[in-house]
Amino acid sequence: MVDPTDITATITTTCQAALAYADLGPGDDFFERGASSLTIVELQIQIEEKLRLQVPTSRLMATPTMSGWLEACLAAAAAARSAPDLGTGPLPGSRQTADCQTDKEHCNAGV
Repeated sequence: MVDPTDITATITTTCQAALAYADLGPGDDFFERGASSLTIVELQIQIEEKLRLQVPTSRLMATPTMSGWLEACLAAAAAARSAPDLGTGPLPGSRQTADCQTDKEHCNAGV
């Protein structure tokens, strides 16, 4: 679980550094401060890697502020916590799943 304080700090430091505005406030629109859509995606990638979260780009583009991104990241963290644990087995529909259904011994051996 990602701590909300960590999310806030990560968003704040990453955005302020990437946009080169130490005074970037929670409600300042990134586009109005000179960011391009490419910059937004680059910020998204950095923040997702640091927080180990996935947030829809469309949601971040719709709310291009630090407070909007905080809300989106908190929602993504909550969704990740409530998602079922798929374990380490094969993904449903994958070739490995089909192989395991036809050759249980092979699959159970971890081969």
